[in-house]
Amino acid sequence: MSVIGLCVSLATACGGSGETIEILQPPSGAELVLPFEVTLEASVPLGSPADGLHHAHIWFGDDFAAYLVVESTTVEVATAPIGAYEMHVSLRNPDHSATGVEASVPIVVRAAN
Repeated sequence: MSVIGLCVSLATACGGSGETIEILQPPSGAELVLPFEVTLEASVPLGSPADGLHHAHIWFGDDFAAYLVVESTTVEVATAPIGAYEMHVSLRNPDHSATGVEASVPIVVRAAN
Protein backbone atom coordinates (compact mmCIF):
# COMPACT_ATOMS: atom_id res chain seq x y z
CA MET A 1 0.00 0.00 0.00
CA SER A 2 1.43 3.36 -0.92
CA VAL A 3 0.29 6.66 0.56
CA ILE A 4 2.12 9.85 -0.45
CA GLY A 5 5.48 8.10 -0.75
CA LEU A 6 5.18 6.19 2.53
CA CYS A 7 4.15 2.56 2.71
CA VAL A 8 3.44 0.68 5.89
CA SER A 9 2.31 -2.88 6.47
CA LEU A 10 2.31 -4.91 9.64
CA ALA A 11 6.00 -5.83 9.43
CA THR A 12 7.43 -3.70 6.61
CA ALA A 13 7.83 0.02 6.20
CA CYS A 14 9.41 2.26 3.61
CA GLY A 15 9.89 5.98 3.35
CA GLY A 16 10.04 8.41 0.50
CA SER A 17 13.83 8.04 0.49
CA GLY A 18 13.45 4.42 -0.62
CA GLU A 19 14.84 3.09 2.65
CA THR A 20 13.00 0.08 4.06
CA ILE A 21 13.06 -2.15 7.10
CA GLU A 22 11.20 -5.42 7.59
CA ILE A 23 10.77 -7.73 10.57
CA LEU A 24 11.31 -11.26 9.25
CA GLN A 25 11.27 -12.96 12.67
CA PRO A 26 9.37 -13.21 14.95
CA PRO A 27 6.13 -13.43 12.99
CA SER A 28 3.03 -11.48 13.95
CA GLY A 29 1.35 -12.97 17.02
CA ALA A 30 4.36 -15.08 18.03
CA GLU A 31 4.53 -16.36 21.60
CA LEU A 32 8.15 -16.09 22.70
CA VAL A 33 10.30 -17.01 25.69
CA LEU A 34 13.37 -14.95 26.59
CA PRO A 35 15.88 -14.90 25.07
CA PHE A 36 14.53 -14.81 21.51
CA GLU A 37 16.00 -13.84 18.16
CA VAL A 38 14.86 -10.99 15.94
CA THR A 39 15.73 -11.04 12.25
CA LEU A 40 15.45 -7.88 10.17
CA GLU A 41 15.89 -7.00 6.52
CA ALA A 42 16.93 -3.45 5.67
CA SER A 43 17.53 -1.74 2.36
CA VAL A 44 20.72 -0.17 3.74
CA PRO A 45 23.65 -1.87 5.46
CA LEU A 46 23.30 -1.99 9.25
CA GLY A 47 26.34 -1.51 11.44
CA SER A 48 27.98 0.64 14.06
CA PRO A 49 26.91 4.29 14.19
CA ALA A 50 30.56 5.05 15.05
CA ASP A 51 31.43 3.76 11.56
CA GLY A 52 28.82 6.02 9.95
CA LEU A 53 26.32 3.23 9.31
CA HIS A 54 22.57 3.00 9.79
CA HIS A 55 21.28 0.84 12.63
CA ALA A 56 17.89 0.01 14.15
CA HIS A 57 16.20 0.61 17.48
CA ILE A 58 13.84 -2.05 18.91
CA TRP A 59 11.40 -1.32 21.73
CA PHE A 60 8.22 -2.79 23.17
CA GLY A 61 4.86 -1.11 23.60
CA ASP A 62 4.99 2.62 24.21
CA ASP A 63 8.34 2.55 26.02
CA PHE A 64 10.37 3.95 23.10
CA ALA A 65 12.97 5.37 25.51
CA ALA A 66 13.99 1.80 26.50
CA TYR A 67 15.36 0.70 23.15
CA LEU A 68 17.86 -1.91 22.05
CA VAL A 69 20.42 -0.77 19.45
CA VAL A 70 20.70 -3.27 16.60
CA GLU A 71 23.79 -3.14 14.38
CA SER A 72 23.13 -6.24 12.23
CA THR A 73 20.21 -8.08 10.69
CA THR A 74 19.95 -10.50 13.63
CA VAL A 75 19.96 -9.83 17.34
CA GLU A 76 19.20 -11.83 20.46
CA VAL A 77 16.74 -10.08 22.75
CA ALA A 78 17.59 -11.07 26.32
CA THR A 79 15.46 -8.48 28.13
CA ALA A 80 11.88 -7.58 27.28
CA PRO A 81 8.73 -7.00 29.30
CA ILE A 82 6.55 -10.05 29.95
CA GLY A 83 3.13 -9.89 28.31
CA ALA A 84 1.49 -8.87 25.05
CA TYR A 85 3.20 -5.95 23.30
CA GLU A 86 3.74 -4.38 19.93
CA MET A 87 7.43 -4.83 19.06
CA HIS A 88 8.60 -1.73 17.17
CA VAL A 89 11.65 -1.38 14.94
CA SER A 90 12.90 1.98 13.73
CA LEU A 91 15.59 2.44 11.08
CA ARG A 92 18.03 5.06 12.37
CA ASN A 93 20.69 7.29 10.86
CA PRO A 94 24.25 7.07 12.22
CA ASP A 95 23.51 10.02 14.56
CA HIS A 96 20.54 8.05 16.04
CA SER A 97 17.97 10.36 14.41
CA ALA A 98 14.96 8.60 12.93
CA THR A 99 14.80 8.00 9.18
CA GLY A 100 11.01 7.89 9.45
CA VAL A 101 10.99 4.21 8.52
CA GLU A 102 9.44 1.92 11.13
CA ALA A 103 7.79 -1.50 11.32
CA SER A 104 6.03 -3.38 14.09
CA VAL A 105 4.50 -6.74 14.97
CA PRO A 106 2.35 -7.85 17.90
CA ILE A 107 4.07 -10.47 20.09
CA VAL A 108 3.57 -12.15 23.46
CA VAL A 109 6.61 -12.58 25.70
CA ARG A 110 6.35 -15.37 28.29
CA ALA A 111 8.53 -15.93 31.35
CA ALA A 112 11.09 -18.73 31.07
CA ASN A 113 10.25 -21.85 33.09
